[in-house]
Amino acid sequence: MPVNPDSARDSGYFIYLVTVELGDKLLGKKKETYARCTVPEYWVADPFEKTVRKYMLVGGTYQETDNSRLFPDLQVQLPDS
Repeated sequence: MPVNPDSARDSGYFIYLVTVELGDKLLGKKKETYARCTVPEYWVADPFEKTVRKYMLVGGTYQETDNSRLFPDLQVQLPDS
C-alpha cells in the first residue's frame, strides 16, 4: 500500500517490515522513501536474528532507538521457530 505523504506526516504511523533474503538491500531505498514522506517511526523485524529494530525520524534522518515514541510500553519478542 503506498504511503500518502500528506496523511503520513502527522498521523503517528509506523511501518513494520519483515526482512527476507533481500530485505537489507531494499531497506536503504525504503528508508529514504519513508524519510521523504516524514514517517516518524518504523520497525524492522528480522525473524532470522529474532530481533526487532526501531528507527525514529530525527532531523530528517533515522536513528535507531530502544524505545518507541508511538508505543512506549509495547514490548515485542519474536517467537522461536
